[in-house]
Amino acid sequence: VNIGIEYNNLEKYEDSLTDLNKTLKINLNDADALAYRGIIYYIMDRYEESLTDLNKSLIINPNSAEALSYRGAIYRIQNRYEESLADLNKSLAFDPNNTFALMQRGVTYRMMNRCEDSLADLNKSLKICSNNVEVLKQRGVTYRMMKRYKEALADLNKSLETNPDDADALYERGANYFMVSRYEESLKDLNKSLEINPYNAKALAYRGATYFKMNRYEESLADLNKSLEINLNDAFALKNRGSTYFRMNKYEKSLSDFNKSLEISPNYANALVERGTTYLMMNRYEEALADLNKSLKINPNNAEALAYRGVTYLMMNKYDESLANLSSSLMNNSYNNVFVIINRGITYFKMNRFENSLADFDSLLQINPNCAETDLNNPLEVNPNNTFALETRGIAYFMMKKYEESLADLNKSLEVNPKNAFALRSRGVIFYLMNRCEESLADLNQSLEINPNNAFALANRGETYRMMDRYEESLADLNKSLKINPNNAETLAYRGATYLMMNRYEESLADLNKSLEIHPNNIEALKQRGVTYRKLNIYEESLSDLNKALEINPSNTFALRQRGVTYRAMSRYEKSLKDLNKSLAISSDDADALSERGVTYRMMNRYEESLSNLNKSLEIRPNNVEALKQRGITYRMMNRYEESLADLNMLLETNPNDEDALSERGAIYSMMNRYEESLADLTRLLEINPNNAEALACRGVTYRVMCKHEESQADLNKLLEINLN
Repeated sequence: VNIGIEYNNLEKYEDSLTDLNKTLKINLNDADALAYRGIIYYIMDRYEESLTDLNKSLIINPNSAEALSYRGAIYRIQNRYEESLADLNKSLAFDPNNTFALMQRGVTYRMMNRCEDSLADLNKSLKICSNNVEVLKQRGVTYRMMKRYKEALADLNKSLETNPDDADALYERGANYFMVSRYEESLKDLNKSLEINPYNAKALAYRGATYFKMNRYEESLADLNKSLEINLNDAFALKNRGSTYFRMNKYEKSLSDFNKSLEISPNYANALVERGTTYLMMNRYEEALADLNKSLKINPNNAEALAYRGVTYLMMNKYDESLANLSSSLMNNSYNNVFVIINRGITYFKMNRFENSLADFDSLLQINPNCAETDLNNPLEVNPNNTFALETRGIAYFMMKKYEESLADLNKSLEVNPKNAFALRSRGVIFYLMNRCEESLADLNQSLEINPNNAFALANRGETYRMMDRYEESLADLNKSLKINPNNAETLAYRGATYLMMNRYEESLADLNKSLEIHPNNIEALKQRGVTYRKLNIYEESLSDLNKALEINPSNTFALRQRGVTYRAMSRYEKSLKDLNKSLAISSDDADALSERGVTYRMMNRYEESLSNLNKSLEIRPNNVEALKQRGITYRMMNRYEESLADLNMLLETNPNDEDALSERGAIYSMMNRYEESLADLTRLLEINPNNAEALACRGVTYRVMCKHEESQADLNKLLEINLN
């Protein structure tokens, strides 16, 4: 017996068996020899022979802790968990610190889904022997089952440091990597595990699943086929092969595998989802719904199941149910949001909730565009002339700022159906964003001929009119849109911006305030309100809004430029310059930013730099009236009056009532002793704005120089009525 035990310790199992067999020929009822032979059989994976010996040994000696622990291990391998637990409990009652028995009971608890009990036993075993690689491995598996993947990885790494060629540990770590979507690392471990043990069905199944996630379907299928040759009844492998067949558009084969998987494990929630999705693709909607409903009874928060149930309801024209499910899926935020958002956008569209539909596509900006394109292409592979799919993809491309691709889809859709108001409206918006305002206007006009009361089209035409400086028409459209939908934050922001351009600041502020009450982080409304506050000389509030806009988007050139202007109005020239520099670093050919930086340089008495920036601005946009005006002022500050006059004259030809230009030209004429011309400009300005303090002061001085003392006195008195200081 003792020689047999020593051979066992030396891992010479055949020699050990030879000696133990001899012992048992001498004494058939030697409990120790039976127990040790049972252990040797266990180590050699000869479980039936092991069980026979351990049973005999325990009849003779029912309280052998070691024999009980090994019989408990065999019962677990045979899926006889209650018997396993009974033996291991009894073994540990005799020897509470038996690390093998603790480990085996920990594994049995895990197989019974009692993971907390499993963890307690494995922790206790590791307290006794902290470097036991087998226990570390098993605790890693338990952590994985508990979705504590980081801790699982730590244990499996430690186990593999000691034994880097442990095929089971490599498989387990590969499975853990799979669960956290680290597929390259998963593949590396599973490959190594299968080099050591090519017939590990579980490792083959996980490698097949990993290949599936990497879109390597042929390799996935090869591994899953091989795994199922070894173990025909592996529900996980069947489910994953079904998924692979599904991706290969082999729906009948896919369905067959899902059916088998669910025969083995009827409550396998993921298999129910996959089978439901397969039924959906086969237009078998009632069966799809039945599977998805059952899956959601098991796991009510499964985002994928909610998403596909939403799509199933959509295909059944049950839009309210579709919307509820798709929205619930998005709240979970763990499935493919692109797919869900697109289908919810379609659902909104079917319900004629067009603004909600477009709002969903707006959120695609936050999602990986490559992933989005894959999902968007799918419906068009089936029918390249599917106008609705073309429109949907066109809108998604538009929201991802892929305007050329968007235009291509919408153009194709409109070739099929030229009177599609939605496609016309959408293309009009894209033209607007590409600064192709005439084309935008043409599409929006045509869309509104078909559907005159579409609030969204009216709002976008109003915004297009604003960009074309056609403010009255802009206001008319925006007013009409807001009668239809009074609380649309975007349209309120558009009207606020139009009022701003019309110098109707209080009305602008009212609209922008209301817009921001509805949508506090609307960056466009924040930017426009920041400008409106500045126009009202409320600089701190202006700064606050522009700061908030830049917190949301630090690279927004408009917000940077406007904050630079606000800083300048507050005489904080260095900060102004910093913002304008940053804006121009992002967009070096921004004519407005160059013009504003030119003004800031002038306020800092850096006239040459001011002139350089204003010149460049006018090279880019020769008819930029603001840049002409500011260059005229810079020339005046440099005493280059003729050049100043040339710029101001050009500006006033375009806009004869520009108050700043009239004031500047009047001042220059006065400096050039051309008093009658100065007087003419200043008088004209005061006809437009009788309370312009600067013009009153300048005209009063001009009258005095011309010895028109009564007129001078009248202007200066009026000035003091306006401003006592």
